[in-house]
Amino acid sequence: RDVVRDRLAAYRDAGVGTLMITPMAFTAEERIEQLRAVAELAG
Repeated sequence: RDVVRDRLAAYRDAGVGTLMITPMAFTAEERIEQLRAVAELAG
């Protein structure tokens, strides 16, 4: 989580306003959870 949070901050600092991500999980529920986690970290 810390690595992802730091990377998101670096993108934000560089002026990135839109980021496309691809969750890597076997089930839809796991993919949704990954997307929620990234959204939470992005703040």
